[in-house]
Amino acid sequence: MPSYKIHEELGNIILGFAIPDVDRLIDESKYHDASRYSVPIFANQVKTVFSTYGEKGLYYFILHHALDRLVDRIVEELSFRFDVYEGRCQPEKIVSDLLEVVETVDLDPSSILSTFVHKKEDLKWLLPFGKRRRRKRKRLEERLDNAYSDINRYKWLKPLVTPIILEVFNKISQNKKIVLEYLLVHDDGVWKKLETSLRSKIASSVIKYGKMPDVDEFFKCVKKALKIIMGWTNHSSATYT
Repeated sequence: MPSYKIHEELGNIILGFAIPDVDRLIDESKYHDASRYSVPIFANQVKTVFSTYGEKGLYYFILHHALDRLVDRIVEELSFRFDVYEGRCQPEKIVSDLLEVVETVDLDPSSILSTFVHKKEDLKWLLPFGKRRRRKRKRLEERLDNAYSDINRYKWLKPLVTPIILEVFNKISQNKKIVLEYLLVHDDGVWKKLETSLRSKIASSVIKYGKMPDVDEFFKCVKKALKIIMGWTNHSSATYT
């Protein structure tokens, strides 16, 4: 997950403010991960944040959750790129696909935030297909069914958070280059999760095919993509374009 520093810096850029106590409240809770998937736990945290920090706190709370989930999606995208990498480096394509991940932050069937702004049927269309993904799809379908059922039970929750979620998603999309740069260039959260993901893929490849994937060449290509991202902004200035 992004560091507190990254959460604060992106909060200041995207919302115009940061509330570090909200970051700590989320991350230090024993329900941190569960609140990203469980509506009842999410609702309890919303109550706590709203009663303590008001609407401003909710904006920052939603942004925190959205950025945490974006890290997962960026890792998933880079992991997929590793799976299909055949030695032909296309850094521009990598950057384009990562920007699309950030821009479509709302289209995520694994994010509880998306269930407040999209119909269940629309999110189910985004679930993975294929025989090997059947179990995962079924698990995610059940999670979506439970989420929408719980949202209907917590009548007060949707009117409160939906407008805020929509606005935060819109701000993230508008600032997609900045968000991608901060998550990839200024923090190591993505790289730690990617390393863990690729380690299992490499072991699987060695066991199945008796050969080591060309990890070094893949990361050289990713570094070229990072150079493109770093070229977007002038780091000597606080102005972003």
